[in-house]
Amino acid sequence: MVHRFLGLVAVVLTLFGAARGAAQPVEGPIEAPFLARENAVPVHDPGDVLEEGDTGLTGLVIDADADGATLGGVEVTVLRYGTVVRRVLTTLGGRYQIRLPPGVYELRFQLAFYRSGRIENVRVRAGRIEYLEELSLSLDTSSLGEAAVTNYRIDTNTEAAQTRIRGGSDRVSQEAFGGRRRARRARRRARPADVNHARSYRTAPPLAPPLAPPRPVSREGYRHVDVSPFVTTAADARSTFAIDVDTASYTNVRRHLLREDRLPPPDAVRLEEMVNYFRYEGRRPAGAHPVGPEAEVRVCPWNAEHLLMRVALRTAPLPTSETPPRNLVFLVDVSGSMAAPFKLALVRQGLTALVGELRAQDRVAIVVYAGASGVVLPPTPGDRRRTIRRALARLEAGGSTHGAAGIELAYQLARASFHEGGVNRVILATDGDFNVGPSSEGELVRLIERERASGVFLTVLGVGFGDFQDAHMEALADHGNGNYAYIDSLREAKRVLVREASATLVTVAQDVKIQVELNPTHVARHRLLGYENRLLAHQDFRNDARDAGEVGAGHQVTAFYELVPWSASDARGPDVPASRYQRAQAASTAAHDAEIAFVRVRYQRPRGSRGRELALPVPRPAPAALRATPSDAFRFGSAVAGFALWLREDPLAKPNLRALRLQATGSLGPDPHGLRAELLAMMGRAERLRGER
Repeated sequence: MVHRFLGLVAVVLTLFGAARGAAQPVEGPIEAPFLARENAVPVHDPGDVLEEGDTGLTGLVIDADADGATLGGVEVTVLRYGTVVRRVLTTLGGRYQIRLPPGVYELRFQLAFYRSGRIENVRVRAGRIEYLEELSLSLDTSSLGEAAVTNYRIDTNTEAAQTRIRGGSDRVSQEAFGGRRRARRARRRARPADVNHARSYRTAPPLAPPLAPPRPVSREGYRHVDVSPFVTTAADARSTFAIDVDTASYTNVRRHLLREDRLPPPDAVRLEEMVNYFRYEGRRPAGAHPVGPEAEVRVCPWNAEHLLMRVALRTAPLPTSETPPRNLVFLVDVSGSMAAPFKLALVRQGLTALVGELRAQDRVAIVVYAGASGVVLPPTPGDRRRTIRRALARLEAGGSTHGAAGIELAYQLARASFHEGGVNRVILATDGDFNVGPSSEGELVRLIERERASGVFLTVLGVGFGDFQDAHMEALADHGNGNYAYIDSLREAKRVLVREASATLVTVAQDVKIQVELNPTHVARHRLLGYENRLLAHQDFRNDARDAGEVGAGHQVTAFYELVPWSASDARGPDVPASRYQRAQAASTAAHDAEIAFVRVRYQRPRGSRGRELALPVPRPAPAALRATPSDAFRFGSAVAGFALWLREDPLAKPNLRALRLQATGSLGPDPHGLRAELLAMMGRAERLRGER
C-alpha cells in the first residue's frame, strides 16, 4: 500500500517557541517583511528564487510513507532566537528556497495530518546557498483516525485506486522512486555514523531545478463569466444586483497559487468573492435596520482618469451568548470521489471543530449520501458531543453520488426539528461531483428552490481538487438562501464554522438587493465590478418574491463601481429614462447636482414577507477630496478588486500588480490571523507565474 497524493494542504497552527540548541550571533540585520509585527509574517509566503552567489538556504521535503514522494504545501517556519523570521510553503515539487542574511537559524516544518519536523542550528554563510538534506515527514495517524488512514491507502494495482488519484496525484514513476531510494541509501552508507540525518546540512553545486512531475488532467468545472461592460449612464443610469457573501473563489484561487504553483482559470476568479473574503472597518447599522450602507468615491487605482466608488453594507456582530438555538443537519457526501486526499477527512475535522461550539439547546443530525442516502445520526442535543463526534468518525467514502436523495432527506430532518426563531440550516459538504439521479445543475437548483420555502437555509462547503465542481455548488448556494465557502484546510474550516459562525450560520436579513443610480450629469459611463451572475432586472428591486442574497450577523458586503466622468467629448446618447436625476433636472437642475449617485438597499427580515428599504445619497467629491488619502477599507478592498481583474486579464482594465501590492501593503491594518499578509504572498506568486508563462 503506497501513499501517493499531492499533500497540497493549508498550513495549520503557527508554531512559536524558543529556539532549540545553541544559537550563534547573527552577522548583519534581519530584513524580513513585516518583522515589526510578528503576526503579520505571511503564512503563505511563496519563497524566493535563489541564484548562484545569493545568501540563503534550500532543501526538499519528502513523504516518508510514500517511497520518497515530494510534499507540496508544507509550511517552513524560519526562526531566530525564537522569533519568526519567515514562513514559506514548499512548491509542488517539495522544494523551498529562502533568502536570508548570514546567521544561525532553526527551521520547523508543518503539514496538516503529518508529524512536524525540525532542523536546528542551520548556519547561513555570506554569498553561499546552504543545501539541506532531504527532510522526511510521516503521517500522524493519531490526528487522522484509523478510518481516515484507511481511506488514504492507495493500491496502485487496482482500477479503483487509479480512480481515487485521478484528480490530484503528485507522483513520479516507480522507476524514479527506486532510483531516488537507492541514491539516498548510498549517501547514508557514505555518511559518518555519528551524523544525525535530521539535523545535518551541506553545501552543494549550483541549485538545480526540483523535479516537476506532470500535472494531472483537471476535471474541475467553472461557469463561464463574461467581463462586465461599461454602460452609458444616459441610456441606463441604474445598476441592480443581489448581494453575495460567498468566499469560495478566494480560497480556491489561494489553492491554485500557493499550493499548486499555477495561475487559476479565469472563470474561477469571482471578484466579489475575493473582495468579500476580508473584513473592513466601517459604520455599524443604526436604528432598527440590521444593515447599514456607506459609500466612498476616489480616483481609480488602475486608471487615473476614472473614479472608483465603493458601496458597502455592514451588519452588527452577534455575541455568542445571544446566538439563537441552532437546528443543524450535516449533509455529507461519502461517495467514492470523496475518498481522495483531504476531502472526507477534512470535512470530518471541520465539522468536529463546529461540534465543540454547540450547546444543549442546539440540535445536530447527520445525513450521508452516495449511491443511496441514510441517517447516520438523528437529531441530537448539541451537548452530547461525544456521540456526535463518534458518528462523524464513522463516515467512510465509497460508491456513486446520488446528491438529490441526500438533499431531500436532509431538508426533511431539518423541517422535523424546525425551531421557530432559531437557526435552521443544512450544511452540505461535497466536491460537487453529482452523477446519479437528478444531477444536472438545473434539476438540482429546482430541487433546492422547492426546499428553501420551508425556511431552512443552506451552507455549502466545497472540498477537493482535480474534480472539484465549483459551478454546481455555487448555483445550489445562490438558490438555496445560503452561502458557499471552499475549504482547503482545517484552518479555513475553523474560520468559516467556528470563528465566523455567526456570520456564516445566523441570517439577519434575506433577499438583500442593492440598486445604484448614477447621475448622468457627472458620470458618462459606469460598470459594476463583479457580481456578473447576481445581476437583477431593475423592476425586480421592489419585487419581494424575487430571490436575492442573504447576510449574516457580523457580515460585510462590498461592491465597486468604476466610473467614467462626463466630459464634452462624451456623446449624450438616447434620452435618459425617467429617473431621479432627470426629474430633478426638469424641476430644479440644482436639486441633486451635488450628488454623484444614489444608493438604495432593500431587504426582508428572516421569515418575513414585507420588504424594507434604505437610501443613501452619495455626494460628488470635490477635487481636493479625490486627492485625499482613501480609507484603509477603500485602499485594501480596491487592491483586492484590482488583483481579481488582473487574474481574469480583464481587457477593460490594465492594473499594475506591483503597484496594487504596494497599495495593499500600506493598508494592511489589523491582521490578527495573517490573512491580509497572505494576500501579498499570493500577489507575489501570481506576478512570478505570469512572468514565467
